[in-house]
Amino acid sequence: MQRLFFVPLLALLGMITPAFAVQLTRNHLTSNQWVRSTADGHLVGRIVLPTENGTSQAVEAAALALTGPAGQTVTVQTDESGRFQFDNVTPGVYALTARGEGIFAVSAMHVVANDAAGYPEEVELAAANVDHEMVKMALVRYLPASAQRSSSTIDSVDLEKLAARVIGEGFSRVAQDNGGMSGQIHMAGAEGGELKAAPSMNVFVLRNGAEVARAVTDENGQFHIDALTPGQYSLMAVGTAGLGLTGFELVDENEIDRTTSVSSNGETLVGLLGHHCCPQFEMQCAPAPEVVTCVEEVVVETVPACCEEEIIISDEVISETPIGGEIVDCGFGTSACGCGGGGGGYAGGYGGYGGGGGYGGGGWGGGLAALAGIGAIAAIADNNDGNDFPFVPVPPPPVSPASP
Repeated sequence: MQRLFFVPLLALLGMITPAFAVQLTRNHLTSNQWVRSTADGHLVGRIVLPTENGTSQAVEAAALALTGPAGQTVTVQTDESGRFQFDNVTPGVYALTARGEGIFAVSAMHVVANDAAGYPEEVELAAANVDHEMVKMALVRYLPASAQRSSSTIDSVDLEKLAARVIGEGFSRVAQDNGGMSGQIHMAGAEGGELKAAPSMNVFVLRNGAEVARAVTDENGQFHIDALTPGQYSLMAVGTAGLGLTGFELVDENEIDRTTSVSSNGETLVGLLGHHCCPQFEMQCAPAPEVVTCVEEVVVETVPACCEEEIIISDEVISETPIGGEIVDCGFGTSACGCGGGGGGYAGGYGGYGGGGGYGGGGWGGGLAALAGIGAIAAIADNNDGNDFPFVPVPPPPVSPASP
């Protein structure tokens, strides 16, 4: 009897389909930030807004900007299905921003050669439900003056080894961790098959455009939020490593069956049964100063000709003089209105899907300085009412990290 029972049991176990098998894998990036160019050398993808149960909606008519390490910026626009295309993109590390109605996204984008196995040929960028004004404020206050020109590169990357670290299923979905959320922030680029940690980064978790939690990353780039209910969120990380902003869905941990094991090198592996989602949040920030130019390209609507002239925000005159007669020095220029430094001109309009926009100037000087002046004046005008980030009447220089 025992033998007759044992044989059918083995047969039953053999009938378990792969769909129900637990996959023991390392955590990967929550948002897709590594992509191979097309055979024609284009960067193609979609902008989406994460919704429920792993679904998403396309973001139509979003303005995108792509800035490379040399400071050259290309602009395009998404079509009705949220698709976009940048032409003639060479392998390297870029800053990518997207702005649509009520949404924004900021991401490090790593473009590899078309023959790189294991990497997708199309990127899906998850946007955050955040207004562009909040992004401007975050840049002004939290991107430190000490941030220097990025040295992010993929020249020494082991692409085969790295693929498992940055590519996987369950993009834009994160599992709850003991009623909250754990995560890790990385610098752009990679070394060998590993990502580089981003310590002392300000982390803001937002819901419907309002801050609900904040943290600061430790020396390994890790952070933890103690209490966070399931649902749709946005996460912004800003500091010395640059800035990143993406949307994601936090999945109820009670709906997930977890298993853990330890690999031969002592690394803990986590398996999630029945749901495709990441065990923790992970993101690579768009590097500075590329991110400054990239954000400026889709945010700054009016830059005054000199500091004594009026500054216009959302078609309203806020001030006609600098704050207290002083200049806010953000580290990327010396003029609060963008007069100092060597900021280049804008590209000639947004290209439609299927065609890349023209390159803009390569200077960094005027960009964040212009944002600094706008952000500082806006902070005073708002007087803290309805502002998700705490500002004082006279804004201090950008700081990092923020006090949690």
